[in-house]
Amino acid sequence: MRKTLPTLLFLSVCSLPSLAQKPSTPASASEPIVVAHIDPFIGTGGHGHTHPAATAPFGMVQLGPDTRKEGWDGCSGYHYTDSTLYGFAHTHLSGTGVSDYSDILIRPLTGPEDLAETVGFDKASEVAEAGYYAVTLDNGISCAFTASDRVGLHHYGMAWREDGKAYFLLDLGYRDRTLSDHVWIKHNEHGEYLSVYRQSQGWARDQRLFASIHLLGDFHIENIKGYGNGRYVLQVDVPRHHWTDSESGSSDVDRIAIQFAVALSAVDADGAENNYSEWSQSLPKKSHSPEDAFHWTKRQTQAAWQAELNRAQVTGGTDAQKRIYATALYHAFSVPNLWSDADGRYRGMDQKIYQDVEHPHYTVFSLWDTYRTAHPLYLLTQPERAMDFIETMLDHYDQSGRLPIWELAANETNCMIGYHSVSVIADAIAKGFPIDVDRALTAMIGTAESDVFGLPTYREQGYLSLQDESESVSKTLEYAYDDACIAWTAAKAGKDSIADHFWQRSQAWISLLDPETGLARPRDNGTFLKRYEPREVNNNFTEANAWQYSFSPIHDLKRWTGMLQDYGYSLEDQLDALFEAPSETVGRDQADITGLIGQYAHGNEPSHHIAWLYAATQHPEKGHARVRDILETMYSDQPDGYQGNEDCGQMSAWYVMSSWGLYPLVPGEAQYALAAPLWETVHLPEVGREGVILTRMGKGRYLTGCLPKDRVLRAALRPDQSFLSQADLEARREFVFFTTEALPDVEKNWVPYANAHPFVERRDLDLLPAPRIEVARRFEGSTMAKIWMKPGTHAPAEKKLTESKSITVSAEPGHSSTAYTTKKPNDWSVKVVEGQPNPQYNPGEAALIDGVRGDVDWRKGEWFGLQGQDLTVLVTPPVAKRFKHLDIDLSLLHDQRSWITYPKRIEMYLILENGEEWLAAWSDDETIEDIPAEIMHWHTTYLEKAPQWRRPKIAGIRFVFRNAGLLPDWHLGAGGETFIFLDEITIQE
Repeated sequence: MRKTLPTLLFLSVCSLPSLAQKPSTPASASEPIVVAHIDPFIGTGGHGHTHPAATAPFGMVQLGPDTRKEGWDGCSGYHYTDSTLYGFAHTHLSGTGVSDYSDILIRPLTGPEDLAETVGFDKASEVAEAGYYAVTLDNGISCAFTASDRVGLHHYGMAWREDGKAYFLLDLGYRDRTLSDHVWIKHNEHGEYLSVYRQSQGWARDQRLFASIHLLGDFHIENIKGYGNGRYVLQVDVPRHHWTDSESGSSDVDRIAIQFAVALSAVDADGAENNYSEWSQSLPKKSHSPEDAFHWTKRQTQAAWQAELNRAQVTGGTDAQKRIYATALYHAFSVPNLWSDADGRYRGMDQKIYQDVEHPHYTVFSLWDTYRTAHPLYLLTQPERAMDFIETMLDHYDQSGRLPIWELAANETNCMIGYHSVSVIADAIAKGFPIDVDRALTAMIGTAESDVFGLPTYREQGYLSLQDESESVSKTLEYAYDDACIAWTAAKAGKDSIADHFWQRSQAWISLLDPETGLARPRDNGTFLKRYEPREVNNNFTEANAWQYSFSPIHDLKRWTGMLQDYGYSLEDQLDALFEAPSETVGRDQADITGLIGQYAHGNEPSHHIAWLYAATQHPEKGHARVRDILETMYSDQPDGYQGNEDCGQMSAWYVMSSWGLYPLVPGEAQYALAAPLWETVHLPEVGREGVILTRMGKGRYLTGCLPKDRVLRAALRPDQSFLSQADLEARREFVFFTTEALPDVEKNWVPYANAHPFVERRDLDLLPAPRIEVARRFEGSTMAKIWMKPGTHAPAEKKLTESKSITVSAEPGHSSTAYTTKKPNDWSVKVVEGQPNPQYNPGEAALIDGVRGDVDWRKGEWFGLQGQDLTVLVTPPVAKRFKHLDIDLSLLHDQRSWITYPKRIEMYLILENGEEWLAAWSDDETIEDIPAEIMHWHTTYLEKAPQWRRPKIAGIRFVFRNAGLLPDWHLGAGGETFIFLDEITIQE
């Protein structure tokens, strides 16, 4: 049962918040949202991956229970369905799809022998509020937590022990691989405290965290005992005056209240202690007891959360909708997390220590997710913090040479694709925020010119094919959008040549727009991929399929809709087809693709703008209905209230802005698409000089118009514009949204959403799509190459080929195409005798000896891969033959982060004409190494010195690859089954 706002009861000397029943929330729809509406359990069930930790707005500390450390639904460290816990850690991720954090785990123990891995807890006792969490363990210990910006507070109610001690587990080896850890007892003017250091490796490859742990009151750490692997037991001396009856030892002795304050820092031990001092000095002078400090901190944090809610107040709606909305703001305003210390020092991307006393620095930038809605939301509600976020990003560039992609704890994880810091910065510049444009443009260009993830090929040929890079369609489309953002920024800075260059780069999408389907289609070896199912989830897309990525060219709506028309389609019809398609996907099972309406997947970010794209058509009312359906069906106030993982505020930000009827369809442009608001009023005090109020007139899901309030009083006609500019939003005090439940019979003439950048009419910069080259990727004997220079050309140029060759042709002005054709190097045959490949890693048996080699980016599709199995492959010559010499080379992949490892044993058997065979070569590799991805070549030579007539006739070679087994304990996927990836078997006579 979900419970909020408990009353504070005093258990004798133990002042621990009890687990009171949830009070009724405000009944009147006209009342604003309050902290009581926030329910941190929303999103902790299903696949939401949120955490109910106690945290301050954008705080460094997320203090709460760790119930799950493995699996997809253990990413945050907690799942609502669990009823046992490992302890209470001080850092947690919110809604991510990869695990990390759960640092510095503490658990109260009943005694020194109480070292079971987990302890049960009373599920009905759980309480989660903004900045507060409480639970009672099955062993009777009651636990409560709150947090300030940099300090987490623990409050335990423990039974008295006859030895007068209390015991706690301190686990510095929990979950992530610990590289080093230290615990010291220190003393200063605050008294005795523990200084803790942990360096760990997980998603963030080098995370460094310091903590100062202070026992509040007159308790004393009497002993620390290490148990290995970063586990310590703290023995705390409890002074006699805390005992109600120290002589009797009877079972009715009152409980002892013990409090910790734990301050964090990524800088050093002094930073953690200074952060503790800042919190301690902020306490009111009358706060003499630990209980006072705990309750004062909780009140201050909840007051801070109320102030955050007031940045986007609404009235109207049901209590359930208010809980969803308030919790959505809570999640959106929980990340990014504060990274710099109270003195402004912080750890940079180069692991050096910097200081900035003007701008707090932040971490956890899930930019592939959050650029779409969360960061535009911050500009409207958190303008000062939004500037601090951007300052952090620009400093990241100065320290590492790239803007952040997916930054975590001063580590670039390189998770996800694109360089969407560019979008965040461009959006702020377009909306008039005070940013050093020259500095920003330098960072944007430097990031776009880096030599990672296919960017050199993208720049050279104008787009990516599946031979160039895995997830080639998604990368091309997202690079293109980011390049448009750079072009807009350069134009605003008056750097026209740079703007023109990046605008042409932003046209990368044109070579992936398939004339046959009107959808995005992978380029494969010079032409469009032949085997194409838009519903298929595969390695050509990032967590999506062709349907979900085909609505990406939002930065050039005019050309996109024009090309669709040339190919016999329209944007509106394509949107209709998406929402009306069957909801089943095919291909790879992708946990992120959830919340399906047709092929629209609200559970993952590539779909988030699509319903709003109807604003760019003549029938935006279709989008109004879809947006309202999503608001009402894809969110709830239950633990499984999100259709997909919440992704650091993005899923929540979508709900918040969509419920306003105001959405950033194209971040980087200073305008918003419009729909019918869910609320009677929306108050945004940070917009413009005096704030802005959005008022709904009427009820229903359809918007019929939007006007400034002062014009409503004078105008009889309502405008038919599907968008609102940032300038208009800031210039007016109040806007009225006119809504209706039923559409009028007469069709309305809408002014569709259109791009508002300087390149809309600059068609002189338009490029041509890449030509098409059709040629066999591999052949025997000879093959024919055909070339079409333009779409619709019926008579291709043809050329016969008899040797391996690469062919490159270019459109002028425009993109180029390259095709490779490879002649099979010998006449041997191959057969897989044992082992069933995963469907998405199966290029066919023939690919094992065709001369086409895969590279380290295995997702391109050349590797033969299978999981948890041994693999046996038989290679045979055309006829049994007496060989004097065979040079044999096998290509195997090791990419342990993707669970791909070397076989633990490789065996090679030579097979004679009569069927006999013998083990001719073998090797063993028992250890799974933590090394970067690489290709291993297993090489051996067969040499027969006997005369020709005495040499045995060899009819085949059998290779056996023994699976490496389960992943070791240090691995993020510990216990998971490993893969074998084999590509090329080379045999030279």
